[in-house]
Amino acid sequence: MHSTEIQGRDPWRDQPFYRFLFENFPTYRSKRGLLDVPRIAKDVGLTAEGIYKWLRRGVVTPTNARTLHRLCNAPTNIAALQAIAATPPALERFYEFCE
Repeated sequence: MHSTEIQGRDPWRDQPFYRFLFENFPTYRSKRGLLDVPRIAKDVGLTAEGIYKWLRRGVVTPTNARTLHRLCNAPTNIAALQAIAATPPALERFYEFCE
């Protein structure tokens, strides 16, 4: 095990794509302080396993990048970002994670 990994923790949680989503989706954080993947899946019309596949691979298609960008720009998420003095990233930032 790598010295920075936590035993039993999913390794993709330390990857750039997960961190990007976690930082930019404050309304999609669970009570445990993790990204609420089932809720994201529900709101984008996919299965949780579909979202977990993105996280494990660290990439999405351009279509899914646009879907995430739209979700990030939902009024409740924008308000949560503004509460922490942040703004939603541009679509181009989502494209950085495209395959």
